[in-house]
Amino acid sequence: MECKKQLSEFSKQLRGRMEGLQLQIIMREAGDKTKTAEEALAKTAEAEAPFVKGMDFLPQEEASEAVAASKKAGEAAEAIVAEAKAFLKAKIVVVKCYPESVHGSSIEDISLLMARVE
Repeated sequence: MECKKQLSEFSKQLRGRMEGLQLQIIMREAGDKTKTAEEALAKTAEAEAPFVKGMDFLPQEEASEAVAASKKAGEAAEAIVAEAKAFLKAKIVVVKCYPESVHGSSIEDISLLMARVE
């Protein structure tokens, strides 16, 4: 009987550690997705810089290149941001399945990352 009790306790501890490690992986991936989205948005801002300076002073060829670069960066950022949002929303659902003792403030942390992406 004592062996079963010890085995049950060990199994419980192992499950808790496994969930903790899974949560660490989720949080790292969430941070990476957020960083990638922020970088894509920064590239869009860079591509739009000529518009901020004023298109009136750009030659036609440079203006056309600037428009194309801006459009390309914007489309790429839109896809990356959408992917990050979908990932973060899905991971909030997953994290909610973990016991409170395991997930702690992770739901709030992912929500903060979501706010940064939006």
